[in-house]
Amino acid sequence: MQNSSIKLTNKEFELILDTEYPLLKKNAIDKIQAHLHELGEQLITNQQITRSLHTTSYKISKGENYLNLPYLVLDLPKIDGNHFPILCRTLFWWGKYFSFNVFIRKDDYNMDTFEKKIKSQPVKGIHVLQSDKIWQQDLDSEDYINLSNWPEYIITEGPYLKLSIKHPIEEIDTLLEKAAYHYELILTCVDPKI
Repeated sequence: MQNSSIKLTNKEFELILDTEYPLLKKNAIDKIQAHLHELGEQLITNQQITRSLHTTSYKISKGENYLNLPYLVLDLPKIDGNHFPILCRTLFWWGKYFSFNVFIRKDDYNMDTFEKKIKSQPVKGIHVLQSDKIWQQDLDSEDYINLSNWPEYIITEGPYLKLSIKHPIEEIDTLLEKAAYHYELILTCVDPKI
């Protein structure tokens, strides 16, 4: 009988022998989920946000493998599939950051007015998705450009304009305040087509 050629490193052995890590991870994920639930409850009571989104419902989902890392997502409103007019998505990406994301279906909204309004806002750090990969969440990828570096007109591929803002995990205590601020700021710039 031959020995396996698959070998674990010392760190991998330490990890699989440690029963505390999985419990710590589960507790941390549960607490992040509770933060997102609290955020969802706060956002659906914010009339400025819900008026723009035409909803009072949200959905929290989670996964284990976005670019090999766990994540949690809060969608407002809850969506089914890839066709929706507008969406606010708060993402927690393990070891990286939170992000506040607004997806706007370009055919449903006046994009010329939106571009003028959003560029006049005082917020820094808005990333614009240039490609049609709307589920791309890595704001450091080449698919994103900072709004302040964008040319005169925002031109993006695909049916959606997606704007995203990073929020450091270390600043979780300001998550509720910052999410509401950024979503309000972006949504006040959105005008439906007549």
